[in-house]
Amino acid sequence: MFKPLTAMQTGIYFDQSRDPSSPRYNVGVTLETFTHVDPLVLKKTIALLSQKLDILSMGLVVDPDGGVLQQFDAPKPIDFFYLDLSADEDAVSSARAHINKNYPQAFNLLQDQLLAVSLYR
Repeated sequence: MFKPLTAMQTGIYFDQSRDPSSPRYNVGVTLETFTHVDPLVLKKTIALLSQKLDILSMGLVVDPDGGVLQQFDAPKPIDFFYLDLSADEDAVSSARAHINKNYPQAFNLLQDQLLAVSLYR
């Protein structure tokens, strides 16, 4: 199924295409929990959500006229990264360093999954 981009999506797409290496539209969320989170359960939950919420399987495609459309395909696996730092002396600093190194990577709006999830323990 194809749908036109909203005005906001169009603006973001063209701005990002002028500077494809920029991560300026990455939105990061950090949640601190005070209980154990099972990485396998979280990964399965995210996979289930991706099957139920079409927005998580949305991609962008260029149509034959050069316009850009939203494409809703079969659910795609969402990138899930897990790093256990519990043996690290300063796990919080190590997690922050890893996030700061990887978060600024730009997404290719026409090829990449537009959601990635990381879990640090």
